[in-house]
Amino acid sequence: MKEDLSDGFSRKGFLKLRKAADTQNEGILSSSEDDLFHKASESAGAANREALKEELLRMSTRTALLDLNKELLDLFRRNLDTLLEREARYGSLDDEEKFKTECRAITRFYNVLSEFQEYIKNNYRNQLWVKGLYYPTKWMLNDPKISRACLRFRINDVLNYIDKNSMHIKDPKLKELAKGNKYDRFVKTGSKKGTKESTDYSVFLVNKAFYNEAESDLELKQISVQKYLKAFCDIGVLKKLGRTGAGNREMLYADGYVIGWKTDRKRKVRFLKESMKMGLQQFKL
Repeated sequence: MKEDLSDGFSRKGFLKLRKAADTQNEGILSSSEDDLFHKASESAGAANREALKEELLRMSTRTALLDLNKELLDLFRRNLDTLLEREARYGSLDDEEKFKTECRAITRFYNVLSEFQEYIKNNYRNQLWVKGLYYPTKWMLNDPKISRACLRFRINDVLNYIDKNSMHIKDPKLKELAKGNKYDRFVKTGSKKGTKESTDYSVFLVNKAFYNEAESDLELKQISVQKYLKAFCDIGVLKKLGRTGAGNREMLYADGYVIGWKTDRKRKVRFLKESMKMGLQQFKL
């Protein structure tokens, strides 16, 4: 079944362009992929440029990971073959000796990878992403003061925890709580001022369950999480939408707003922007 990305442009056509780009050049966001993006955008229309860009990035990332896995597998096999050849110089190996030799080679390779993993953790902690996490951004990493603040405080950990828990309002309870709360943004049009457009916030509910999960995931007590929430609100990273009325113990927050090029596919735009870097540079609890 053909999945339309827009009028007159299908995923099948996009994949053909992607394959053509791969034959010209390799790597994430290469020049050929950049050309592909522009060609695809022309066919798909300006309204879908962001969706096409995200799709291209996902495909490029998968290709790069497959290439890396292949290189590691080739290196592992060469290492195993080398050790077997070396041991065989001193006489033929029976099945038991061959098995023990393979075990030594596998263990050695595993230990080297484990040591390299620790090296990356110790030297590139701020740049180390876990699958699905958004923070830190490149501009955060490139700023020495923000990098130091992220090492001193759990900024990235808490931001990612919030990012994981925030969502487009689908839950009936949250939808009722957020009723009347809309984010107003200006969409560029032919006019200089643009058009005002209201859209839903990306929200998360702070209650006892939120704090309990934070303590489990982040090992932070409720009082510490509250300090982070206040600090992020002061900077503008979060917006407090109001209490839920449930004994004044639940508070609704927003960390951004949602837009979508189709009604069934939404994308979050986070409040945290590079223009807020001074707040992160001077971050304190």
